[in-house]
Amino acid sequence: MKLVLFRHGDKKMDSFTDPDLSPKGHSQSQKIVDEILSKRISTPDVLISSPRKRTAQTLQKTADRFKLKILQKAELDQRGPKESHNEFRKRIQGFLITLQLDYADAKTIFLCTHIDWVEEFMNIIESSTDLSQAQFQSFGTAQWVEFEKNDLWDVVRYGQVNP
Repeated sequence: MKLVLFRHGDKKMDSFTDPDLSPKGHSQSQKIVDEILSKRISTPDVLISSPRKRTAQTLQKTADRFKLKILQKAELDQRGPKESHNEFRKRIQGFLITLQLDYADAKTIFLCTHIDWVEEFMNIIESSTDLSQAQFQSFGTAQWVEFEKNDLWDVVRYGQVNP
């Protein structure tokens, strides 16, 4: 199983509740497809986003190109204002366990989420790579990391899509 973790694309700054992608973010969405077609990112067979518009919009062009449905999971949402750090961490850990069970037959799963989720994920995932390195600690918009499950989660490659 491969897991490609994305931070959503660039968002409009006109709303603080659930903004859409900016024009740059929509361009980043297309660049994800280009990266897949050039084989720099594995081809997905499952797409999962948080319930926020910008995460689904980040994966929409991939969904259209590969005729996949985007599944929205509340577990991928950013940390809630009343959610403690421990509750947030447990939510992510539980999601990863469920993901491996529910999608055991999937070859490549794309997850699109938010910076706080990505940062916590990088702190808890059991990886053969030192995820405290700079390239994994300052996740920009549309940045991604691809993991492959072996004994641990191995980093296969990482990058950032730029329009």
